[in-house]
Amino acid sequence: MKMMKGIAIIIIGLMLPLASWSQKAWIVPDKFNPDDSITIYVDVSKTECTRLKDTQDDIYLWTWEPGNPVLGNGVWENSIENNKMTRSADNPNIYYYKMVTTSFYEIEEPKDIYKIGFSFLAKKKDGLKGGGCDEDKTEDLHVDVEPIPGCNTKYCQLPGVVFEDDYFTFIYNPTKEDKPTMAETVVGSDNFAMFLRAFLVDGSVRTIASYGEIINHPELWLEKDPNDGNYKNTFVPRLMFDLQEGEAIDYLQIQTVNKNYSGPDDVSDDRIRVDIGCN
Repeated sequence: MKMMKGIAIIIIGLMLPLASWSQKAWIVPDKFNPDDSITIYVDVSKTECTRLKDTQDDIYLWTWEPGNPVLGNGVWENSIENNKMTRSADNPNIYYYKMVTTSFYEIEEPKDIYKIGFSFLAKKKDGLKGGGCDEDKTEDLHVDVEPIPGCNTKYCQLPGVVFEDDYFTFIYNPTKEDKPTMAETVVGSDNFAMFLRAFLVDGSVRTIASYGEIINHPELWLEKDPNDGNYKNTFVPRLMFDLQEGEAIDYLQIQTVNKNYSGPDDVSDDRIRVDIGCN
């Protein structure tokens, strides 16, 4: 029996690397922050459309999710040189492309990459016409990705899906702030707050307080968490805006502000949109 167990362990160990090599497309690392450098890999010997296998021609990335490329893809008959992939020195049928997601793609909310994933295909510079696998390309490929645990972007939320009548935590990571006048050393650990707006289903907009009025609204102030150094505020959206029966929130918009507001320098340049429900 011991010998049989040993053989089984060896077989399982051999199967694991084989499984990893059976992938058509993957991203390294598999967990990353939106502003990290990543590498997209495609093995054209494993794809269903096989016209790229063993080709000596250059191969290009053609992608549309999690957003449109900032520089575009070119046209189908002529991919742009910026999207040219690199052939692996270890396997001539594996191609890869390095990028920083938030620089390569047009993305409104960096955290959305984890909901959308990456959709792309590999093709020759001229993909030819004909449709399906009659073109010089792979089929459409998709890779889902996960964030590194914790708040690794400027704004985060808990839980991932927010309901208007349940507790929600807004999280601000000061280490991701890129505006010098909003740096933690300038604002001070007791002075961060949030400018909060609710966009209702009926099209109306509710605001708790203007920038200059936030100093008088402690319910909008952020408190520093000593465990991770992030600033947080937990509230129930429906109660915060004192909604009446029949009123419902479509989404929230939140922006970090210095509660001692005196001008544009005291406001972060970007905002987070928080959808309510399973939008």
